[in-house]
Amino acid sequence: MFLNKKTFYAATLLLAVASPSQSQELPQGVLACASIQSDSNRLACFDREIGRHKPATKDVASTQAAPTPTVPPAPVVVATPPQNAKSREDEFGLSGELARKRKEAEEKKADTLTELRASVLKVRTKAYGERVFELDNGQVWEESEKKNAMSIKAGEQIRIKQGAIGSFFLLADSGATTRVRRVR
Repeated sequence: MFLNKKTFYAATLLLAVASPSQSQELPQGVLACASIQSDSNRLACFDREIGRHKPATKDVASTQAAPTPTVPPAPVVVATPPQNAKSREDEFGLSGELARKRKEAEEKKADTLTELRASVLKVRTKAYGERVFELDNGQVWEESEKKNAMSIKAGEQIRIKQGAIGSFFLLADSGATTRVRRVR
């Protein structure tokens, strides 16, 4: 019969705590440890509680056993880490593919910007007719392809939206649209 890790720890705990000289009920502190979700925190709690309930060692030279000190039950302590804090234990040994996957998942959770709004400060034309747009936020975008029929002027409000496969589109309030790429 194979036992999973959780069952093995529980069985070991029961064998260690339950002895003929002690009652068959588990102390409150040990019961509180069972409700901790994190494996490492739960094990640390069990170790701490078992340490409090170890039987006293007998002196081989003496014939009388030393009285067993009575230990009051430990207060119920449930370890609950803050919601947004990452524990060092959670990061321990995290590398390679697992670290990359976790980083990607966190990035997906973060708010992503899907549209940029700005005002055009300056429009200039390159050698082959592609326009370069300097925006009020300091960014500079240029057309990916020349469009003769489009007119965007300084002072005009624009939006830049993300397209498919990393492309971006500049949309003017006048209705003009062109494919752009960021150059600064």
